[in-house]
Amino acid sequence: MRVLVAEKIGASGVALLREHFDVDEGDHLDRIDEYDAILIRSATKLTADVIELTDVNDGTVRRPALR
Repeated sequence: MRVLVAEKIGASGVALLREHFDVDEGDHLDRIDEYDAILIRSATKLTADVIELTDVNDGTVRRPALR
């Protein structure tokens, strides 16, 4: 599973994600369709325009993989 970490989070958080997933960091929202999940915080706005860039826009709700 490919995960995009679109904002700065703690190194330990990224390390935990990397134990389970293929993780990229940075502002790659223009390539959002390449990812299975995206991690954002309040500074990044995941707008309808960004979501429409995906080819999986069927209203599917995906549950978080980590608890």
